[in-house]
Amino acid sequence: MVGLLVDAHTHLDHYTAEELPVVLAQIEQVPCRTWAVSMDLESWELTRQIAHNRPNILPTFGIHPWNAHLYSDRLDELDEPTAVSQHIGEIGLDFHWVEEQERWPKQEIVLDYFLQKAAEQSKVVNLHTKGAESLILEKLKAFKVERAVVHWYSGDVATFDAYVAYGCYFTFGVELPFNEQIQACAKRCPADRLLTETDGPGGLEWLNGERAFPNDISTVVSALAEVRECNELELQDEIGRNFTHLLKNNG
Repeated sequence: MVGLLVDAHTHLDHYTAEELPVVLAQIEQVPCRTWAVSMDLESWELTRQIAHNRPNILPTFGIHPWNAHLYSDRLDELDEPTAVSQHIGEIGLDFHWVEEQERWPKQEIVLDYFLQKAAEQSKVVNLHTKGAESLILEKLKAFKVERAVVHWYSGDVATFDAYVAYGCYFTFGVELPFNEQIQACAKRCPADRLLTETDGPGGLEWLNGERAFPNDISTVVSALAEVRECNELELQDEIGRNFTHLLKNNG
């Protein structure tokens, strides 16, 4: 496959010093427009450094729900990086992998902070929704955040449809060939809301032990085209247009 690709959710700061030059070369060679999310203040700084003078990389600040409990009483420290970041992510809630329920309210405090800022600053949010899909949708509506990317959605189809009705975009990634529920969502997703992702480097690693690289987006596009029974190159072009529209649309 040739032409522009989109990786709308990856963690460039998680690559090793040996892997990173390969990753950056792949991003430039394809090219692959890349949304590099962060998970805390430290990863934000590293992601910004990696993205410097690389126009195909969009670095964004966020506090991942796994780390939110460390920041729920430090929200003032998030003001400056949030203002500087062009958009926001990775943020959200995780009531599945985070088993310590005492941390869940702290996740909500941090998510509410970011949604308020996204609404005020007209920014797109890149969302982690695992186990809290319905609640996050309620919060998007409450804070009137209308531009959102739902990363690696794996909830029920009814809630997926509710996200669609609200206008959200969705990333589909490396789990697509292995998960029938994700395939069902991929089939019913409107064409103008489709995005692709690697969630690199770990997104593939937990499935088959291999590290995900930007070139893996080609495999994702192929799998998505097969599920949707459509032309692969036309789908790739559609995803590129979606990404451009999402980031340029000021609502």
